[in-house]
Amino acid sequence: MSRRKSHACFQGIEWKGQRAGHHIRIVKSIHSKFDELDEYVFVVRQRTDKTTQKTTSYLDIKSTFLRDILREACHDVRGISLAENTPSIERDAAFHVRKDLQQYQQRLAGEGEETMAEKHLGLFMRYLETAFKPIDDRLSVLFARNEITYDLLWALFKPNAEVYTSCRGTNVPRCVLFNHLEERTDVSGSKFIRLETRYLGSDGESLGEVTTSSSIAVFRGAMRIELLPAYPLQYHPEVKEIRSQLVECGRKFVSLLGIHHRRYTGRALLVWDNRIESCHGISSAK
Repeated sequence: MSRRKSHACFQGIEWKGQRAGHHIRIVKSIHSKFDELDEYVFVVRQRTDKTTQKTTSYLDIKSTFLRDILREACHDVRGISLAENTPSIERDAAFHVRKDLQQYQQRLAGEGEETMAEKHLGLFMRYLETAFKPIDDRLSVLFARNEITYDLLWALFKPNAEVYTSCRGTNVPRCVLFNHLEERTDVSGSKFIRLETRYLGSDGESLGEVTTSSSIAVFRGAMRIELLPAYPLQYHPEVKEIRSQLVECGRKFVSLLGIHHRRYTGRALLVWDNRIESCHGISSAK
């Protein structure tokens, strides 16, 4: 995000571990140097977009113990980079890794005497539970009715979750794996959520990972989850039956890799420059 469109607001919360407990300090100056904050376990930093006035919270990880724990917990989470010595991640990205962190915390607790890593992780977990409690409370009410709101779509999709959607062109059911999402604006100025997903595709000879995307247009109020154009497979009304159908379809797809002699009558699809063209009444052999 450029400086012209946003400014880094350091009016965040800094959590510091001490023997006698923990204390919080508010940094009011936007000119504070990060080096002065290295003594803290982590720093909560806020960035406000001048155009949309939307505020995004970031977590600057200062503790090497906490950094290494997060690297292990998030090793298969796409969209989160912890490669730097003092990494920074969006706070919302930590929403779905709390369960993994809790398991890590239990593992540390079973090793005996409390270590510095356990103290830092405990402090981090207490902050996350406090920060996400309003979100958890809202989701609890919505999920009880199998509903979701547009502003909470980011909390609906867990990393690597199975996403139920349909194939462009044929509209037949398909399942893909979730990578990450972001909000965008189309040419008319309307907002939508773009989901980046992946699946196993083929060039006719071998399998390989293919990236694709789905879109969810902005909507008002709460919507039934199964009415979304793409949603986690677990919320499908007939999840067992549809999973069985999708697995069988995948097995058939794999069985047709390579060269086969087949006769086919139906619709043929051609994906060209992200557009789908179709022809009907095709009869061919391969």
